[in-house]
Amino acid sequence: MTNAEGLHLTLMEIFGGIAHEINNPLSIIYGKSAQLKRKVEMGQISPEQLLQDLSKIEAMSDRISKIIKNFNSFLKHNYAEQVDHVQLDSIFEQSHVICTERFRNHGIQLDLEVQVGIEINTIESRLAHLVINLFILCFKFCKQFNINKIGIRAVTNQSHLTISIQSDTPVEMKSLSPECQAFLRITTDLATSLQGSLIESRHNSVLMIHLPLGN
Repeated sequence: MTNAEGLHLTLMEIFGGIAHEINNPLSIIYGKSAQLKRKVEMGQISPEQLLQDLSKIEAMSDRISKIIKNFNSFLKHNYAEQVDHVQLDSIFEQSHVICTERFRNHGIQLDLEVQVGIEINTIESRLAHLVINLFILCFKFCKQFNINKIGIRAVTNQSHLTISIQSDTPVEMKSLSPECQAFLRITTDLATSLQGSLIESRHNSVLMIHLPLGN
């Protein structure tokens, strides 16, 4: 699978996820707006209640704005192929904002542990693609193996970055669905393109990716 084919598959998955991510807050905004309109027309709302409901609408609007902003940022990353200094926590935050509602809607607890201040000298577009694929894999693993809690961890030693998917529930890598296999293959190819490697199943880690930090 080429990088372009992998990116296309990832984008199709993200588009489907974003539809759910945005639909939820939009439904709340619509419902609250209609409710406020009726109450104002009937004179049945206090200033305090009005401010409370408007704050909920504002929060949902902010949620949609962040999803769109981070998705646009992901797209911009994937137009550039130059090596640069990249802040890892910003890449993870971008993917987390795009994907988090999907996990919540399915009752899945997603734990994210990223060592603060990690800077890696790499191709930002490929790293962003790799990270969001890890979120997608987490969701796919949870759906296939009925996992309700999963985590992603990123730590460094002196020369390497290690990113791992962690779960107390076993994931049988040999029985992955074709869909999971496709995203695992994309993730492996991206790790290789960044001069890294992917290791499957070690202790409570479903998989581990080792990447050089660069200079």
